[in-house]
Amino acid sequence: MHDALPTISSRCQQTATIFFVAGWIALVSATQQVSAIGTEVNKRHDDLNFTIDTRWAGCAHGGYYPIRIEVANLGKDRNLTFKFSPYNSGLPTVTKSIALKTNAKTNFSLSIPMTGRQSNGTLDVYINRSLAVPLRTTINLADTDTDAFDRPSLLVISSNTVDFDQYENSVNWLAYQSTSAGSHSSHSGSTRTEDYEIIEPNLLPERWIDYSGLDLVAISMSDFGKISSDARQALLDWVKAGGNLIVSNVGELPQQSQKLNDLCQVNKSSAAAQNSWKASSKESTQIPLVEPDTYSGHTVTTSVSSEPSRWNKTETPFQILELMNGTVTAFQNDPFPGSRHEWAWLLNTLGADRIRWTYRNGLTSRLGHDEFLHFMIPGISGVPVIAFLILITIFSVVIGPLNYFYLSRHKKLYLLILTIPAIALVTSVSLFSYSLIAHGFSTKSRIRSLMTVDQQAATSVTTTRVSLYSGLAPSGGLQFQADTAVYPVWPNQPDAGFESGTVNWTNQQSLEAGWLKSRTRTQFYTVAVSDQRGRLTISPPSANSLEVANGFEYDLEQLVVRGSDGKLYYGENIRADSKKNLKEATTQQTSEISSLLRENQPALPANIDTTSSYNRSYSYYGHVDNFHSQFSRSMTERKISQISSAIDTTIGDRQYFGLFAENPEVPIGVTGTSERNSLFLLHGYY
Repeated sequence: MHDALPTISSRCQQTATIFFVAGWIALVSATQQVSAIGTEVNKRHDDLNFTIDTRWAGCAHGGYYPIRIEVANLGKDRNLTFKFSPYNSGLPTVTKSIALKTNAKTNFSLSIPMTGRQSNGTLDVYINRSLAVPLRTTINLADTDTDAFDRPSLLVISSNTVDFDQYENSVNWLAYQSTSAGSHSSHSGSTRTEDYEIIEPNLLPERWIDYSGLDLVAISMSDFGKISSDARQALLDWVKAGGNLIVSNVGELPQQSQKLNDLCQVNKSSAAAQNSWKASSKESTQIPLVEPDTYSGHTVTTSVSSEPSRWNKTETPFQILELMNGTVTAFQNDPFPGSRHEWAWLLNTLGADRIRWTYRNGLTSRLGHDEFLHFMIPGISGVPVIAFLILITIFSVVIGPLNYFYLSRHKKLYLLILTIPAIALVTSVSLFSYSLIAHGFSTKSRIRSLMTVDQQAATSVTTTRVSLYSGLAPSGGLQFQADTAVYPVWPNQPDAGFESGTVNWTNQQSLEAGWLKSRTRTQFYTVAVSDQRGRLTISPPSANSLEVANGFEYDLEQLVVRGSDGKLYYGENIRADSKKNLKEATTQQTSEISSLLRENQPALPANIDTTSSYNRSYSYYGHVDNFHSQFSRSMTERKISQISSAIDTTIGDRQYFGLFAENPEVPIGVTGTSERNSLFLLHGYY
């Protein structure tokens, strides 16, 4: 009996060891998968079948994170409401209601605007207004990135597995280059160790804004042709707004592939007609192997070494087409796995200004922005701190010592119970009246927009920076179309940022409660891709003049057109639905437009002193190092800067550039604002 005890003890120890090793392996595996975002779950309840897929990439600096949902109703007709609730402040509550009939099936995306530092919450389903507790799902979204390198995000749409190792090696090299430059020593490296995901080509979003948090999307031409037309259009609209699409396995040179050009709608685009599929002028970049390191950011583990080419360079491995603000890259074969040198070749060819979210958009909507004060509404100052301090001091003296001594002298101290509330009421009414006279109840705005029009495709991309100040915030909040991306811009101070609010997707994008507060300076950056019926009808040049018919609904204050003869033609005050003969542009006329653009550049107000805590009109917003967010690097500001520097060379063949004389109804979420120092620009392809 005693001899058996060691054997039993030994077996227990072996069993414990096995469980320990298994647990350790599971822990290591879980640790390695921490950076992967999202899961796919299937649930059933009350004759309803749900598929909830939260796998995605990107959104570390902003954009919309799509919770992709498919629901089938096997029971009676019912109304369903889906509600995402964040655990803490920093993200909005997001809802969408649908009506689902018996045996009906539908799928959609519940798009979560990434507006702050929070990244998790719960998804609830209400069936005929009753909470279905068994359907509650925990949702983990993208963490914000506060470090030096804005890591490009990649989503691969494929049913097959993908080897990302070599792509990641090239991104690590880019991160190492950025963080080892020495100009910002406070950052040791990217907080994200990876940002890629692979999803199957089903349940794809059908709105382009669901791709807005991504930098790169890769899909094979076979899958690109098989997905629904709405899903394919969403991808193309995302490209037009600035995204970078990679289409693989084309099988031939892209300019020879009629199928590829049809799928990308190249032959229906005036903008694409101005460009062509171009091979990279750069060469394959030889880079060392760099790995992320917890303590030092990134560490070079091997020197540059030659590796066999995995992309067939006897053929042109890839070619790139610019499509409005974005790019389509076509590979004859599959670029995965490739080598780190070859992926660095592609990423360097696209350029940092395209593959990094903060560079492309000029902001991060999850952190404060150093240039918030550069886009103030003229005449709208901040809280008059000094004036309020003086008034409060006077109020304290009057309501206290003066009131007491006066009544004491007249032996009427019993009147204190009346004079104190009376003085307080008069003071409060005076302060309210002062604020009302100064700012009123209306909403004031400053707008800076660029509308890019592709006349052949009947499409426009409108980017808008808007500053709002509302004396009394609209009760219905802000209203945007479902295909408009809205990025909040926060002042760079510790307590700034999104607190709480609601987004209702039932009919359109309704931003309710918390997005626009009364008497609070508020800024947004919006991007809208929409159908565009407006156009210019431009006749062939004749005798140094060119006839233009303004088919837009708004007057054009100034217009420059590149005629088919290569010359620039200029006109002004072209009314909507009217024709006008433009004469050949003079240097003085083009210089006046350039000067106007330069004079309207966002800048700090003249009376602000950023070296002091307060000044006579503004309170200074504290500084937080967020150096990679600069509006001047955004696609919109780069284009405006190029035009203002050399309008005669920037406006290419069959293009035009103009200034609207009035607001062409750019998306700012509210109507009837009082505009101050606004600028509405037009760039078109005909």
